[in-house]
Amino acid sequence: MELSQVAGQIGLRADGDIASTTTHDETAYGSRIQSNGDVVMAATGGDLTIIGSQVNGNNVALAAQNNLNLLSQQENHSLQSSNKNASGGIGIQIGSDGIGFYAQGSVGQGNAHGNGTTHAISRINASDTLTLISGNDTTIQGAQLTGNTVLGAIGGNLLIQSEQDTDDYASQQQQLGGKMVIGYGSGGSVSYHQSKVNSHYASVTDVSGISAGSGGFDITVGGNTHLIGGVIASTADPSKNLLDTGSLTYESLHNEANYSASNVGVSAGYSAGGGFSGSPMLGVPQSGHSSSDTNSGIAQGTIIQRDGNTDLSGLDRNPTLDNQALAPIFDAQKVQVKWTPLSRQFLVQFKLLPQPHPQRNSAALFSTWIHHPCRTCR
Repeated sequence: MELSQVAGQIGLRADGDIASTTTHDETAYGSRIQSNGDVVMAATGGDLTIIGSQVNGNNVALAAQNNLNLLSQQENHSLQSSNKNASGGIGIQIGSDGIGFYAQGSVGQGNAHGNGTTHAISRINASDTLTLISGNDTTIQGAQLTGNTVLGAIGGNLLIQSEQDTDDYASQQQQLGGKMVIGYGSGGSVSYHQSKVNSHYASVTDVSGISAGSGGFDITVGGNTHLIGGVIASTADPSKNLLDTGSLTYESLHNEANYSASNVGVSAGYSAGGGFSGSPMLGVPQSGHSSSDTNSGIAQGTIIQRDGNTDLSGLDRNPTLDNQALAPIFDAQKVQVKWTPLSRQFLVQFKLLPQPHPQRNSAALFSTWIHHPCRTCR
């Protein structure tokens, strides 16, 4: 508690706040196989699965009697925070014409939560020839495969799918306060406001796919080849690129980033000389939006569809594994609902001083809040 005397006002005031924050972050540490010679990995009785790991060699062969799965390791991130605050005071205020007694107080609370995902992709690299063999399906989801020459014999379906990193954040803060004066300068005031911030982000950071060098690619698929923001790329002459598949389907992934921040409130007051008054309080709203698409692609060359005739006009015919991820547009530390003045504490302060002119006898509310930033808000 503190004793203060300012501009003819003497009183006792107490305030306090409680805040807590909990974060959770995951980091994947995958396996790594490094060879100056050849690498052969074969599952002779089932599936071969590689998750968030690296394989490097001169010639690399991956084979599975059943399914071949080349996947990423998902990393989860979260934030939970909350705060509560209260302040109050009593005292007297002295003017040239008398003494008034006042009581004031405020309470507030808020919370923020964020959830995000990132991906540690698998990387398979052969400086010479990369060979993929599966008796059933091959899934490349969150993985990049490179080789000067790429050979594939897929008995079932081939799925190449890119994955999106995500980041979602939301916060809100509420504040209520009031003051009453009895005696000289009698009157009162009450104010309430609420602020909200919401953000969403989803974008491909690493494109999944196969990339061949000057040796090109020769891939045979027994069933369907399905690309979801995935690519089969090559720097070879188109005559060296062949995809022979039962059928072909493809689609794009839509990336987006958006946020909004708003603040609304109301204040009302009464003074003996000026009567009742009230007004809304509006913060300056902020918002933003951006988007992009990660398209599927197959390098120029020969595409054979044995059981279909999918239109190829929507395919990117000059794809690469390079990707320009959608840039984040939200920063929780910068996107504050603008309300003056700003402070580092959750406080509401009031001052009601006697004035010779009734129209000046009104309460002034000042409020502030803290938005705790999410670890993956970028």
